[in-house]
Amino acid sequence: MKNAFSLIAVFALLMLVISGCGKREASPVEAATDASNYQPGHNAAGYYTLVMGPAGGPFSQPAGMAVVDHNALEALIVCQVATLLDVTSLAEGFTLVSTDGDEVALDFAWILSPETSLDIRPAVDLEYNTTYIFTLAANSLLSASGDMLDSDGDFIGGESPDDDIVLRFTTMEEGGTPGTPVPMTDDNLQPAVISSLYYLLEPDSVISIHWMDLSVAIDIIDLAYDESGAFITKPLSPGIFNSTTVILRDEATGTPVAGDISYDDDTTSTTYTRVKFDPDSELAAGQSYQLVLKAQLITDDAGNKLSTTTDPIYTFTTINATSDSSIVVEDITRPAIDLFSNNGPTFTIRFTEEINPATINGATVSVWYLGEPNVGSYEIGRVVSGGSPTGYATTVTFYPNNPLWSGDVVLIRSSIEDLAGNRKGTDEPRNW
Repeated sequence: MKNAFSLIAVFALLMLVISGCGKREASPVEAATDASNYQPGHNAAGYYTLVMGPAGGPFSQPAGMAVVDHNALEALIVCQVATLLDVTSLAEGFTLVSTDGDEVALDFAWILSPETSLDIRPAVDLEYNTTYIFTLAANSLLSASGDMLDSDGDFIGGESPDDDIVLRFTTMEEGGTPGTPVPMTDDNLQPAVISSLYYLLEPDSVISIHWMDLSVAIDIIDLAYDESGAFITKPLSPGIFNSTTVILRDEATGTPVAGDISYDDDTTSTTYTRVKFDPDSELAAGQSYQLVLKAQLITDDAGNKLSTTTDPIYTFTTINATSDSSIVVEDITRPAIDLFSNNGPTFTIRFTEEINPATINGATVSVWYLGEPNVGSYEIGRVVSGGSPTGYATTVTFYPNNPLWSGDVVLIRSSIEDLAGNRKGTDEPRNW
């Protein structure tokens, strides 16, 4: 219901803009008439948010078809924020400039009271076949209590370029045909993670098993535009990656792991864009670790962040051995079911580690159909599992002798053992 009311409110606001803009000239706003009822510092966090816009007007026209007549309905831009605005900040908070560098003055008028909703339009006619850039500067458009805009949802106001809103439009040709937009070249694109977490042994061999003596890596690249407006990629500054922005930590305790952090910005290298964390010493056996990227601190040269709201976190668990098996720690972990797959006429169980095949039989994986034992064969397989003691896990697929006898209950018994003799410990039923 809340969403329905929000849609109705937005629709009502737009209808008011459409019906009212032809009845009044846009004019400079005056100070808020009910400012005395507004409590400065209303938002203790020191930011405010957008309700709608900037929208409408030239941004709702087909590409290259924005009008030049500043009095036309199609020139009207609307914007609504969630609090009262400081009217003295409007001229710096909203700007319109052509790609040739010509600034265009703007007129403002309130739509509703209290003063949170604006009509915005050029004060003069625009040039034909010209691209314009409309900017809402988050650190310049202030609320009545001095708060700054948070448009990216990270609960921090006034960050540039993160919270700035930059929109472009191109006016039509004088004959009414579409104008030719000037390509976007300003860098407003965020850096991007372009791989999942992967694992290395020296010097740089990619591995799938989580040995205790591994290094971890992930690929990150910067995105930008070239002079033609096409997407390009480029490296980030290696200095961005350090113990503050790239953290390997114990998942349980949060204790950071000491290590060396590097970034390959050599575009000719086979490891180009790789961020690598090389621990100073071997990781603990059977331990879960997390690689954390501090997204708001990893920025490109233009100040664009890797992410605006959350830090990417990648979790992995080491096995109980080094890559050369020079250290092997006793396996005391019980085996468990990692996945039960219902395949229709068959089913497959994947365990968390390797299982002693002698403990897989009709007594430990019992199958029932309408209260009667369902007899069949068991196919035992082996798959890579980076977190298991040996780096592999056992799969068991059941094939019934009578294909029509599929379904009902599978009972996976507690007596199943791993290679170290650890018993599963609990009976677990599964529906098939």
